[in-house]
Amino acid sequence: MSWSTFEELGNQILDQCKILDACAKKQNFQPSFSDYDSWQAFIDCINVNGSEVEKNARTDLLNKTADLRDLVLGPAGTVVWPALTYPYQLSTLKILNDFSIPQIIPRGKDESKTFSEITDELTENLTRRLGRRFTMSKDFVTRVIRHASTFRILAIDEENQSVKHTAPSEAFFDNPIPSSSSTKYSVQSTLTICLDLRFLNTAFRIGDALLRYGDIVEPYQTAFNIAFDTPYDYLRYMVDEDNFDLCETMLKHLTFVMSGHNMATRHHDQDALAKNVSSSIKNQPPQQILRIVDMGGGWGDVCISIAKALLEASKPLPQFVVADLDTMADIGEKQLRKSKLDDRIKSSITFERYDFIQGKNREDNADIYMFRFVMHDWSDSYVITILNKIVPNMKDDARILIMDYILPEPNVFPLVVERLKRTMDMAAMSILAGKERRKDDWDQLIKTFNNGSSSRKLELHWPNDDNGKGAFGVVGLKLKLPPLPPS
Repeated sequence: MSWSTFEELGNQILDQCKILDACAKKQNFQPSFSDYDSWQAFIDCINVNGSEVEKNARTDLLNKTADLRDLVLGPAGTVVWPALTYPYQLSTLKILNDFSIPQIIPRGKDESKTFSEITDELTENLTRRLGRRFTMSKDFVTRVIRHASTFRILAIDEENQSVKHTAPSEAFFDNPIPSSSSTKYSVQSTLTICLDLRFLNTAFRIGDALLRYGDIVEPYQTAFNIAFDTPYDYLRYMVDEDNFDLCETMLKHLTFVMSGHNMATRHHDQDALAKNVSSSIKNQPPQQILRIVDMGGGWGDVCISIAKALLEASKPLPQFVVADLDTMADIGEKQLRKSKLDDRIKSSITFERYDFIQGKNREDNADIYMFRFVMHDWSDSYVITILNKIVPNMKDDARILIMDYILPEPNVFPLVVERLKRTMDMAAMSILAGKERRKDDWDQLIKTFNNGSSSRKLELHWPNDDNGKGAFGVVGLKLKLPPLPPS
């Protein structure tokens, strides 16, 4: 909907507010900045069980309120405000996260701690951590918390000079997301990664990388290489045993962000690939045991999801091969061995040490090759290299299935949706020389592959296309076979 006056924009915002009010009333929720459980439950209700109208209302509110804020700021303010305020907002978040300040304050409606009590506990905590006497400044603590409170992180009781929780500050604790889930997440892993000075510097050094390397297409010539001062590409750096803690934190961060529970954009179904594969092979003849290779499959999560779905349907399990770098395969094997999974699932999965850039061409006679969140880590030329490891020896009826973010077409989705996806694209470029792709990008990439030296050509299709409602899409590839001679 377009608008030409503040009143028109305000009325459109009001219309969406009424939709969310009706949703909250129907579910007996009262969203509040001070009540984490009620606020999060309301958001989960929209994300998980909400109607399309309710989900769209939330997204539209994010978009329209941002429009209103920018209009009121003015053109110069819209440009300058982030540069002026965001660095110090990030700094305060980093202090809260690094010193675990929210965790010092007990949760509970009537619970609080004074500035002096928080200061004393920080002194004790830091003295233990540093192994030497450290005296925390009450003035420092007070100023940081007062700044945080302007973002609704923690609330101050001026009369008692005490601090209590708000809903955002309680997000620093482990909480089930969505509320009905047994899996708990904290924002701490995401803050630890995003506020790591090296990753912040990675974002700031994209232009420097372009000037130094001429272009950003090689995984070892990126802003990440400059910021981390390493000759190794991101993937090799992260699997080094010296960086295991950082790698583990990154995986928790990616799990939280890719779940998309708080992004208010398109649906984030991380099992889209597993669902696609399991539904497509449930009708296979029982005597036909398929072979599925999960390229860059990490710890085998996709294979496990497929196996569980097939067992529930009383179908035979394929032979799964998870192909990944040495460190990832080692961890995957250990986790699978220690897991409490059904022995039939465990015995169906094997791990293979494989580098799909430097490794030899595949000769595994697989029926399906899977890639989940892999191809967006690579520039177009490297995606073609990876495909060329498979296609020369690929069975005529085999398939390649690629699950990745699919960028929306320009001006199709609200700006708030496109901004988030374009942010992911900038992150892929800065860290990996990777790329988030639109459907048109995939069309062009496969055309480039087919125009290359390979005598075998690929056809692209979009299984289970949802017209962009989901953030992730599955790209299907199969061999373009010559037509059969007339009978």
